[in-house]
Amino acid sequence: MVGILLFAVVVVGWSSRTALRRHLELQLQADIEQEARLIQAVLPDDPAAWDRLVGRWAALRTHQVTLVDPRGRAVADNQVPPGVLATQADLAALPEVQAALQGRTGVDIRSDPGEPARIWVAVPGKPIVRVASDLEVLERAAGRSQRAILFGALLALGLGTLLAVLGGRAISGPLAQMAAAARDIPSGQHPRFPRSGLSEIDQLSTALRQMQQELADRFEALRRAGVESSALVDAMVEGVLASDERGRIVTANPAARRLLGYGERERIPDLPGLFRVKAAREVVDATLRG
Repeated sequence: MVGILLFAVVVVGWSSRTALRRHLELQLQADIEQEARLIQAVLPDDPAAWDRLVGRWAALRTHQVTLVDPRGRAVADNQVPPGVLATQADLAALPEVQAALQGRTGVDIRSDPGEPARIWVAVPGKPIVRVASDLEVLERAAGRSQRAILFGALLALGLGTLLAVLGGRAISGPLAQMAAAARDIPSGQHPRFPRSGLSEIDQLSTALRQMQQELADRFEALRRAGVESSALVDAMVEGVLASDERGRIVTANPAARRLLGYGERERIPDLPGLFRVKAAREVVDATLRG
């Protein structure tokens, strides 16, 4: 039970982080796309004012905003000075810009050397508006959620372990008592079968109790029959011997001991060596051979 719970905790911890990160990633992508369309909607017709608008937007948000012309060249960026922007390579080769140039919303996740991973979303238009955001915030949010989930899962694991131990004792205790009671049955004692409150175990206890009572009744009937048979044999005037399949004497009535010349406490030899008369030995040998 503990192993199953621990496996469940591991699966929940791993799957929750993966699912939550994917959900947050899609949510961030949607927010960035909405932000890009909003910027596109408020852009003035004069391209000379684009740098000022992008700069004002940079003061409000931490996202990187890039305006790209239909040729795939960056014309404004809130994180790149205009002098540096003019020397940058053509952006048309980037996946998100390629999709935007084809009239579709482009999305790409990548990281530059030495920098954290970022999500880039570009929406088509004139100009193309590209917005980027770091994914560290998603990692932190997913990590916090995962820790909260793992804490709850570990708490559930602790409670589940406690319940498993208590449940195991509630089951193993009555089973051990029933095993001890079952061992007492052959000795002729009167065992006490427990009542556990668990229906399956109580049914087993009831079945064992009934079996013990039936065995006791049968043993008593056999004992009475044995006593009666012994009394009958002992009262016979004829000598009666009984042996096992090897010829060892198990019963000899007083008449047999008297006729054979053995006292009440003396050991009678086995059948193959008991008789000296050849005819009697042949009868014994034939009988032992079946």
